[in-house]
Amino acid sequence: MSAEHAHLPPGVEVIATLPEAAAGIPAGAEARTVRVTLPPGDPGAPPHRHPGPLFGWAAASGTQGR
Repeated sequence: MSAEHAHLPPGVEVIATLPEAAAGIPAGAEARTVRVTLPPGDPGAPPHRHPGPLFGWAAASGTQGR
């Protein structure tokens, strides 16, 4: 992990930043691709907010419905 991303919690990895997206987003914002890897049973982050849009999906999951 680079020093720039040293503040990120364990399991969070910045895959790419998209500087070319700067023309379409407000000043000071950025577009990035982030991978979050949580071990089985990990509750994840507590409820929180992000200052802008966020898109996410589960690439793989061991969650079972009951």
